[in-house]
Amino acid sequence: MTKSDVRDPSGADVRRRPNTRQRILTASLALFVDRGFDGTTVSDIERAVGLAAGTGSFYRHFRSKDDVFVAAVERSATEYIEEFLGILQDLDGIDDPVERLRRDFHMRLAAIQKFDPIVRLMRAERERFPELEKTFTTDLELDQWQLGWEEHPLPGIVMAALVGYGQLSLLEDSPYRGLPADDFIDALVDLLTSADVTPPIRKH
Repeated sequence: MTKSDVRDPSGADVRRRPNTRQRILTASLALFVDRGFDGTTVSDIERAVGLAAGTGSFYRHFRSKDDVFVAAVERSATEYIEEFLGILQDLDGIDDPVERLRRDFHMRLAAIQKFDPIVRLMRAERERFPELEKTFTTDLELDQWQLGWEEHPLPGIVMAALVGYGQLSLLEDSPYRGLPADDFIDALVDLLTSADVTPPIRKH
């Protein structure tokens, strides 16, 4: 049994506490998003995790601030895959192409809104970590977000509208905050179906 395992008297595992490396990744990403890479120090990360600042505790797990930045962003991409893999599998089981498209848009909108702060962080640090941005977008399967409809311009326009809505609806004073996601997505689906653009079969 590791130190992070907690067991009741019967021996059952009742709780698993994140290990120090995982807590560093979580705390550092929150700090990077809030303060930026340059505005975050190793001591800040140590204090956020509860480690004694300046004692070298951080360096038992990561060689540098650069290393923890890369690891934290890569873990976010991995979490996306794990979280939405089940949704993608559910989509494959929907026979109605219109309903599959609607569910697909809802899944993508959730991803846009959840990862928007990290995407903004990546944009700010793209010169420092050029390869990391490519890795992150590849893991998010953004190369497939055109849905394979290269012969028709409307799907690309609709997808751009979805991305724009996802970002604008997060702004505090944006009129898009009051526009329900269901209504917006239904309107996008109606645009595609009215133009008789058939959603493709997803390929894995």
